[in-house]
Amino acid sequence: YRDGKQFNNIQDLHSAILVAWSSITPENLIKYVNGMQKRMIDVVKERGDKINK
Repeated sequence: YRDGKQFNNIQDLHSAILVAWSSITPENLIKYVNGMQKRMIDVVKERGDKINK
């Protein structure tokens, strides 16, 4: 739970997800997509183990 926040019901959780989702910018999406190939290569190198990125 981010910042120690817990939700009392599904509706509160759903609302928080929608707010977080709407805050993602197209620039963020491009950055995440562009970084995915390197991250997947790192996962393969670690044989599926976690990576610290």
